[in-house]
Amino acid sequence: MAIYRTGVRYEGGFEKNKPSGDGIQLMTDGSKYIGQFHKGMKNGKGTYYSPGGQILEEGNWDDDKCSSEGDGLLDVCEWIFKIAVFVIGIYLFYLSALSNVKINHKELKKLMEPA
Repeated sequence: MAIYRTGVRYEGGFEKNKPSGDGIQLMTDGSKYIGQFHKGMKNGKGTYYSPGGQILEEGNWDDDKCSSEGDGLLDVCEWIFKIAVFVIGIYLFYLSALSNVKINHKELKKLMEPA
């Protein structure tokens, strides 16, 4: 097992002192990745879990990025956010059209950007 200065822990295979093969990466917030590594990065099949054990990303990984179109929680949250922005946009459009309210679109765009 390796414990890094950041507090991240890794259990699994190593090659040239870097995670390689099958392993588990435990993050400081309690989330974890279980899957394959190559040259110290997530590469191959793997699953990223939230601290509560929910699947956040699952599929094929390439240099620490999930390249699969999965059904993970992050995908669902992204769609919920997009729908909420759309609904708010429609509401503000009708509000401005019906009541002659002036909307500063630049400020609105800043508010709608994800954190």
